[in-house]
Order: sequence, then structure tokens, then C-alpha cells
Amino acid sequence: MAVTLWRQSVVISLIILLFAAATVRADDEVIYDPDGYIGATMVMVLHELPEGLGKITRPWAVATASDGRIYVLDSKDRVLIFSPSGEFIKAFGKTGRRSGEFREASALTIDRQDRIFVADTGNSRIQVFDSEGNYLYEFGQAPPRRGEPGPGQLKRVIALAISPDDLVYAVDIDSHRVHVFNLDGEFQFAFGEFGTGDGQLNYPVGIGFDQDGYVYVVNALNFRMEIFSPEGEFDYRFGKAGDTVGTFARPKTIAFDSNGYLYVTDSMLNLIQIMDWDGEYLGRIGGHAETPLFAQPFGIWIDANDTLFVADRGNDRIVVFDLFALD
Repeated sequence: MAVTLWRQSVVISLIILLFAAATVRADDEVIYDPDGYIGATMVMVLHELPEGLGKITRPWAVATASDGRIYVLDSKDRVLIFSPSGEFIKAFGKTGRRSGEFREASALTIDRQDRIFVADTGNSRIQVFDSEGNYLYEFGQAPPRRGEPGPGQLKRVIALAISPDDLVYAVDIDSHRVHVFNLDGEFQFAFGEFGTGDGQLNYPVGIGFDQDGYVYVVNALNFRMEIFSPEGEFDYRFGKAGDTVGTFARPKTIAFDSNGYLYVTDSMLNLIQIMDWDGEYLGRIGGHAETPLFAQPFGIWIDANDTLFVADRGNDRIVVFDLFALD
């Protein structure tokens, strides 16, 4: 079996000890939202693969399609497809430069038509596949060796997200910019520049959209969240450097649930922080403990049913939670 199942309800503000099982160590500490907003149930862990494929290896990203299938991008330049219940279906991709091949691919997202968009980071492009992993098309190109990227030119895309109005936002960590394309790959506009001031980015690594379509960019080495209008105009920011909850040490990727709460992975604190729209800390999943639940969590995804998927990179697995609101 490629999946291990739990049915343990988690109550807010309690420390839950998860019993030892295949891929979860005993005495993992999980603290959920001490202010009483969100509860969670751990329902699934993806780890092992069929013979000959090894295991999920340091996963970067995870996303789900409209039929519930789970897509995992790991560090072997491949996308792994699982059924909604966690059974392995197939894999596609390998290391290379040709269409359908990747070099250091590090992000993926899925549009309303269940097309898979993969950030082919080392090849300075975005590749698009159908739900079965068949290559469709690609866009973006590497800039000249000298000078700044021109329109639609990408250095190293490390995060992708599709907006409510079906635009592809690509975070370029090396040029400290966000490039925006339509679903066909036609360049629309870009925003952001290197710096520490309002609207300036310092190694951005994640991106997402709130219920109003505002763009949240994880501004990693400025240790904060930068918020822009859908057109890329700076709106506000929040966050500061630190090693306690409510601050950021190594923030990575983000997702929003149906209540509009923001979930932020932090690979140094080994947790997921839950915040409201203006950065007020509400709670956490995981964190420093003698045997922490996560090790360098990176990619995160929340589907329409408020199921939370976490790419637990250091533990070579995907951890899945059902989220629910408390009365």
C-alpha cells in the first residue's frame, strides 16, 4: 500500500500525541489554533511507491485536480499521480532539456481544466500537461546571460499560482519579480523588484490569492508577506524575522482555506502557521518538538473541501489533513 490512514480527531488548543505508524513517529506534537478557529484530522500519508520507483523523494509541491487525484512533484524531476484515496497511478517526467523533461523542477499548479503547470526551474520555462501527464505546450524563455529579463523571460521560477481570473503568476526567485501570463502562455505584465522597501522583494518563494483576488507573495529574505492588487500594485505587508510563532524564519509557500485563513509553511520552524488576512497569528500545525511532525515542510495545497496537503520535504512524504471549523 502506498498510503497509511488515520482517523484521529484533533481538538483545538490541545497537544495530540499521534501513535507510531508507518511514516509518523510516536509523540509528534501537533498544536492546532489555540484561539479556537480550526480543527483538523490527519487522514493520509503518501510515502512509498511501487517497486522500481523507490519512494517520494524530497517533494517540492502537491496539488489536486477536480476529480480528487493528487499530483506530487518531487526532487527526481518527476510528477507522481495518486488516486483520491492515495493509490499510486503513474509517474511522468525525467531529468533533461527536451519537452516533457525537467531540470530542477520545483513547483506545480492545476487550472480549472485540470491542466498541470510545472515550473521547470533549471530550464527557465513553464511546461503544461494534461491530467494524464501528456505534454501540451510550454512558455517562458531564459533571458540573456547579462542584463535583466525582458517581458516573459524567466530566470528561475520557484512558485506558480493561477488567479481567480485564470492568469498564471510565476515567481522568479533570481530576478525578484512576479511574471504574469494568460493560460496560453502569453505574457501580460510583471511586478516587483529587488529591495527591502514596500513592494520590493528579496528572494520571493511562494504565492497565493485571497478571496478578493489579492496577491500574497512570500518575501522570504525580507521575512514578511507582501500583498499586491491583482494588477501588481503594492497594497500592504506584514511579518518580521523571528523564531517564534507569529514571526517568520524560513517562510516558503502559502494557501488559503474556505474561511479566508492563510496557511504558511516555515521550513526552519518545521510548522504551518495559520493567520488571518492581515497577519494576525491564529495557530499552528507542527513545530519544534523532540520528534516534530514535519521536517522542512515546503509546498502546501488546500482543495475546495478544505483538505490540506503538505509536502513534508525532509520526511519524503505528503501529509494530508481534513480541516473543519469549530463552533
